[in-house]
Amino acid sequence: MTKQQRKILLICIGVIIASFVIRNVVISAIQMANYRRAVLAAQQRKAQEKPAPPAVTPTQKAQPTAAAPAPFPYPGVWAGGAALEGKGFCDLRVELRDKQATSGQFTGYWSLACRGYRPLVNADRSKLGAGWINRTNPEAAIFAGTFKDGTMQFALDKVMATDAEGCAPTFLAINPFGAGQLAAEWQEGTCPGGHMMLHKVRP
Repeated sequence: MTKQQRKILLICIGVIIASFVIRNVVISAIQMANYRRAVLAAQQRKAQEKPAPPAVTPTQKAQPTAAAPAPFPYPGVWAGGAALEGKGFCDLRVELRDKQATSGQFTGYWSLACRGYRPLVNADRSKLGAGWINRTNPEAAIFAGTFKDGTMQFALDKVMATDAEGCAPTFLAINPFGAGQLAAEWQEGTCPGGHMMLHKVRP
């Protein structure tokens, strides 16, 4: 083999070796690129996956809220006047107020002032002195009230004043009557009681 042939052979061998090395490098580069793409795809999938929502623990069922009590329908000052047998010409005034702290209960502030005229009253009640006392210092009492079958029933709480003959109320009942009126009925023990229509004069 001549020197030139050996040189050609060496060149061929070098080309073969170089091509082998280049092929391996290219294959390695391709594999590395594929690996990187797989890693990036896995990271993207992981980022897109949402964690499962936490299990919801059943909470205790909320208890229904108790309905607010209905407001007292007849607050205010109610007044009326009438001729009453055994009393004379009388003016009745009842102030009704709801008890804010106690549902369904209310207070009645009751006062009755009478002028004794015969023949409605006896001789003693028609005297001028008794008439002045009854007008300037009327019967007065405080009642505690509740509703019973649609009627305002009152129990005597305290007597504040009696009339000239020592009379004071012992029982009071008030009923709604038509539009804007109340019908009051009361008793006074051994003294004459009465009944009267009332209308609202002040809130």
